[in-house]
Parts: sequence; C-alpha cells; structure tokens
Amino acid sequence: MRGSVRRSWLIVPAHDNDRLAEAASSNADVVVLDLQDTVHDSMRHEARDNIRDAISDMR
Repeated sequence: MRGSVRRSWLIVPAHDNDRLAEAASSNADVVVLDLQDTVHDSMRHEARDNIRDAISDMR
C-alpha cells in the first residue's frame, strides 16, 4: 500500500476568520481547525459556525 507523506500541518484557531481564510489558500498538506486549545470557551459556538462556513467555502 502506498500512502502520501504529509509534510506540513497548519493548526488554525477556528474562531479567527482571517486565519481560516489564509489556511484555505495555504500550501499545507493538512489543515487542522482547532476548537480546543486555542479557542476560549466563550467563543466555541462562534468557532463551530466558522468551521461549518469554512468547509462549505472550501468545497
């Protein structure tokens, strides 16, 4: 079985729309939309909405 090597991972705080937009146009092999460590509890709902919108835009 052959697999591809993922050389670069970009971890993006999901509450930051500017960084989400930059991630979409990055050359990273993997983009991780973070809801846990980089997002304050009070911003989690907004972050979830941002992820939904970002994924829709990327399709």
